[in-house]
Amino acid sequence: MTELRPAWRDTLEEANRVLGAFLPRFKARFGVPAAQPGSAYRRLSPALDLDGVLCFHYQGTAALDNTVRFGGRTLQLLAGLDRLSYAHAQVEVQERLDGGLVVQYQGTILATGPAPPTAPTLRARNRSLPHPPAPPKTPPTQATHPQPSNGVKPHIPAPNHPWRKTWMVTNHRTVRVT
Repeated sequence: MTELRPAWRDTLEEANRVLGAFLPRFKARFGVPAAQPGSAYRRLSPALDLDGVLCFHYQGTAALDNTVRFGGRTLQLLAGLDRLSYAHAQVEVQERLDGGLVVQYQGTILATGPAPPTAPTLRARNRSLPHPPAPPKTPPTQATHPQPSNGVKPHIPAPNHPWRKTWMVTNHRTVRVT
């Protein structure tokens, strides 16, 4: 390409003239005939979402409040016909070339909207309602441990059982502390 260096110092027309003379010589020297005649390009499928292919893809997890955080923005995932909540769902956030964000779950694009700036706090609607009455107190029973409903007495380990001893690991050895 040393032929083009002097042409760059002049005009665009001069560069095009030099390139027009250079390309036939280059093709004659280095050109290789195609193995198969015809064009190697394929037509794009109409079903192909080219904007979804030519974008940045990021993996994320939806929060408990159906939101996804990305790049300082919070997107609210709206409920779909087949799923009301996307909490803990693994989603893909696509940052499109126009700057828009699209959230996809298992190949389906989800409807999103801007999340509210602050999360609502759940509170009791009417605080003037009285508290429910406390259950009546029952006298203590003789047993110190609750009895299971099936009538089988639980096994209580003896006071000198090894589980009741304190153990400590030092220098890769287990030692009982007395």
